Amino acid sequence: MQQPVLAVLLSVLAAATGFDVSAFAAQDTANPAVQPEGSELRIIVISGEDGVNIVKKKTAVQPVVEVRDKNDLPIAGIAVTFSTPSYSPSATFLNGGHSFTVVTNSAGRATVTGMTPVGTGAFKISVTAAGAGAAGAAVIAQTNALTAAGVTAGASTGLIVGIVVGVAAAVGIGLGVGLSQGGGKPTGTIGAGTGTIGPPH
Repeated sequence: MQQPVLAVLLSVLAAATGFDVSAFAAQDTANPAVQPEGSELRIIVISGEDGVNIVKKKTAVQPVVEVRDKNDLPIAGIAVTFSTPSYSPSATFLNGGHSFTVVTNSAGRATVTGMTPVGTGAFKISVTAAGAGAAGAAVIAQTNALTAAGVTAGASTGLIVGIVVGVAAAVGIGLGVGLSQGGGKPTGTIGAGTGTIGPPH
């Protein structure tokens, strides 16, 4: 009912003031602030996330992404740009620079080639896609290690820390049990010898 009422009001306004109703309607439909639905592209990281690159071997986990349209379908012919930091740690691409652009194939995928790690530490790769009147962005996290041994050592250190924390927790639990069994009053001593904690005699 609101549309007919609006039409009547506009007709009355036009008759009384000479207001151009057709121009008003054209301006409303051409409102540049109204954005088309589904104008964003979705970038899915297929490989490369949390990749570890070895600096001494100049090897890197090459990122692969898939670009999908508003219907969540892979879309070909989209320009995808991968960018790395201009400072270390980082990586350079086949062209020797920090930016690399490739067009998605028939499967909607874009693959980086010839990436080389620079410096050691964690960094992020920015990914942007543009085409078909839409755009999208994503981020890929990677880490550069000097050698493969360095990666293994880092993992081993984490494992040792986990074991130490676990042992400490177990000792704490055992101590708590001993105290509870002794009514909260331990009768032994804890020391470097063979002291024990036991219930009162």
